[in-house]
Amino acid sequence: MIGIRADGNKKIGIGHIMRCMTVGDAMKQLGEDVIFFLADCDCVSLVESRGFRCCVLDSLYDDLNSETEKVMGLLDEFHVNKLLVDSYYVTPEYLKALSEKVVIAYLDDMDMFEYPVDVLINYNVFAQAEDYPYVTEDTQCLIGPKYAPVRKEFANVCASENKEVENILITLGGSDQYNLSLKIARVLLECTNCRLHVVCGPFNRNREELVELAENNERVLLHENVKEMWKLMEDCELAVSAAGSTMCELATARVPAITFSFVDNQQKIAEAFGEKNAAVTVGHYECTREPEFLNDIKEAVTKMISDAEFRESVGKNAYKLVDGAGAERIARAIMERTR
Repeated sequence: MIGIRADGNKKIGIGHIMRCMTVGDAMKQLGEDVIFFLADCDCVSLVESRGFRCCVLDSLYDDLNSETEKVMGLLDEFHVNKLLVDSYYVTPEYLKALSEKVVIAYLDDMDMFEYPVDVLINYNVFAQAEDYPYVTEDTQCLIGPKYAPVRKEFANVCASENKEVENILITLGGSDQYNLSLKIARVLLECTNCRLHVVCGPFNRNREELVELAENNERVLLHENVKEMWKLMEDCELAVSAAGSTMCELATARVPAITFSFVDNQQKIAEAFGEKNAAVTVGHYECTREPEFLNDIKEAVTKMISDAEFRESVGKNAYKLVDGAGAERIARAIMERTR
């Protein structure tokens, strides 16, 4: 049995859960049993809907040290011999204690400290082995976008071949705390004639405003509880996306994107996609006045719509980075890891 320790809620979104479920799917396809350990019930229904067993710890998602003893007992109870951890609230003490009992893999974005783990994963476009000079031969490193955990169905997407942009996808994660989906949709309604496909995440507090916008404008289509995101991407010629795991899905699906960051851990992702001409990056929301930020989105969308050759090159550059087999590579590495 392999365990996965991750969380999702209104404050941190569902990115950790989503990418871990993708790795979990790959593990199940390879014949392994998987169980999720969650701090609370916020994402239980989401995880169970994908066919995973859940164990709720009744702990604090931002204080993993306080749950160490309980988790160690549950690892014994469920006969877990390997654990994938995905949380920005890990500490060296937490990882070290668990590693004395089972093989530990850690999904990293932040390079916060020296990780005492057996398998270290950083699939970000900006990641390099040189970022981890302290790693010894005892730690297996899976570094770079070839390990991006993208569901297999995205690799089979038949990207739109329209020379004109008729459909734009707007997807900003599970919570969208700044209500940017609504603000961006309003700007794009003014500057384009495109249909806008707006994804409303499960923790979006501004749902009623988005519903109202869609009801009052036939060019706005609101999508909730999206089970097959790949189909939505297949129907769109362009995307506006926060710089999270969705960028890897868009890359695999060959959908050119305009991206930005609104939390610090997304900033390097957005910058790296832009530097590699694999997306148009418009910066960091928290560091820009909102009118200027929205105008930058408007200008980027206008350029992408008007320049088909440029748009196509951005999509091709993104696809070169992410081939869609990363989740299986991670799953195999963890499953095969021994001490």
